[in-house]
Amino acid sequence: MTDKLKRDGNALTEILVYNSRLGVFAENEELLIDAVRGVFRQEEVSQVLVCNAQGALLMSQSKFASPKGRHEASRSETFDALRKNGDPCHIKEGKETYEFWRPVISLSGSNEMSLSDFCQQI
Repeated sequence: MTDKLKRDGNALTEILVYNSRLGVFAENEELLIDAVRGVFRQEEVSQVLVCNAQGALLMSQSKFASPKGRHEASRSETFDALRKNGDPCHIKEGKETYEFWRPVISLSGSNEMSLSDFCQQI
């Protein structure tokens, strides 16, 4: 079950990253709505956050009520860890949850590759 959950989570984050690239770079919530809603509709997804490179929240949806700013410290720690480790495919395991983190990247021209190819090369 855990392996399937991790595979599904990785797949969903890769889909979200691909579908939200323009919205993230433009920091435009309207361009993020469909990508976030598509992932959020999945039964096993309880929360979707999209942040810019500085960690500022661009859009979120959650099945739980959470006070604004509650997760900012955790998000900041995760961003710091991603920058230090250089690992764009990051999974944080909680007691009853998994958090899947992936950066939105853009490579132009013939250098463009899927995010999974990028993660495997690191």
